[in-house]
Amino acid sequence: LLEALSRPGQLYELPRVGFVFGSARTRSSHQFQPLGAVLATLLDHEVTFCLLGQEDTVRDLSMQITDLTSSHSAERKRANYVVSLQAPDASLVSQLNHGNLLYPDTSTTLVCLVPDLASRAPDKHNGTLLALEGPGVAERQTVWVADIEATFFNALSTVNARYPLGIDVLWITPSGRVAGLPRSTQFTVLEG
Repeated sequence: LLEALSRPGQLYELPRVGFVFGSARTRSSHQFQPLGAVLATLLDHEVTFCLLGQEDTVRDLSMQITDLTSSHSAERKRANYVVSLQAPDASLVSQLNHGNLLYPDTSTTLVCLVPDLASRAPDKHNGTLLALEGPGVAERQTVWVADIEATFFNALSTVNARYPLGIDVLWITPSGRVAGLPRSTQFTVLEG
């Protein structure tokens, strides 16, 4: 996870662990297991989270996250970590904590479960291709994020232009691929 945030847009594979995460209804599906491993790493009793998605899934997973990490659920504006189980829309960006000039580190980190990530857009795709520049990006790096519309990235760019204020983002796929987009990274929408 540290590598993903220190080298924006670079794709990493999370190690496979014998980790069971998901509600009784979803546990047979492996889609939440990489996300569960990430949350077990990031969350503890000192931070809060907000889970976004279908109501019954959110309720089941929130209880499991609290049991696993001792972290507690909070409203999205006050949560240290907002976890989206579905594609976030542009309006979400304004609903999160961007930090303040005295304490920019109090901003929200957004963790998104997405169907796929790639270094370039596939031929037939529904998603957005970004060109990244900034700290940790040796050359112009591209990353494609499935199912996320360009309007989300436009809103994120506007918020993150006020650096050191802004939102750090982690993208995670059900297969365990991860990429980071810290607030210090500038990006341009190439396709989407």
